[in-house]
Amino acid sequence: IVRHVELPKMTIQELKSSLRYQADLHIPFNLDEAYYDAHILEDKENLPENKMRVIIVAIKRKDAEEVVDIITKAGYSIDLLSVDSVALFNAFNYGLTDNEKSEIIALVDIGASKTNINIIDKGESALCREIKYGGIKFTEMLIEGFNIGFDEAEQKKLAGDDAILSFAGEAYKPIVRDIRASFDYFEGMMGTSIQKLYLSGGGSLARGITDYLKEKLGIPVVIWNPIRKVDDSSLEDKDFLIGNSPLLTVCMGTAMSPL
Repeated sequence: IVRHVELPKMTIQELKSSLRYQADLHIPFNLDEAYYDAHILEDKENLPENKMRVIIVAIKRKDAEEVVDIITKAGYSIDLLSVDSVALFNAFNYGLTDNEKSEIIALVDIGASKTNINIIDKGESALCREIKYGGIKFTEMLIEGFNIGFDEAEQKKLAGDDAILSFAGEAYKPIVRDIRASFDYFEGMMGTSIQKLYLSGGGSLARGITDYLKEKLGIPVVIWNPIRKVDDSSLEDKDFLIGNSPLLTVCMGTAMSPL
């Protein structure tokens, strides 16, 4: 759960000490069964002088501990737990151009089973949302429609011939609906419009997805390369890495999270 809230101005130490009370007002599950944290965001001009913007993040303990258990059993230790939508912002913030710092943009990462959205308002995270729907639904439609196996369905989805593209509208309709609802909420709250969508995740590799989203949302849609500012001069298979770079967004953003 990620929430952007306005609170009376205070120091980070005061926020941390009062966080349980603040989080309890905004997080829809028992905080005794959750891990949670908060961060003070940069002030915006439209905020009252005595107010500040805060992002509160929470995860159920059982969900976090499942992840920790998998990783520790693999022989690793964990320094930080983050959430996908926050990782999107961290990755995008790396190497941000001057133009992007002045734009209102949406980051959309389509994974296998979920889609994450982070709306960036002039360089600052303004709205996060997780949609419980991902690219695997498209694959399942192809498996059923063509009576084929999973691997073949995945290959067909990436190739995207005309027969495959006929399934795309139905497959991505729920994602478009929820993205549109997030945009409407943000635009109604802030009184301003989103200018561009940056797409990542495995779902972004499906042929035709950018054109489909552009048509349905009415804004430019581009595939986002999260390693665009990384020095790749020493890489042996640079083309392969760049071609699959949308898959790296969340893990790269998590690695860049401040400890």
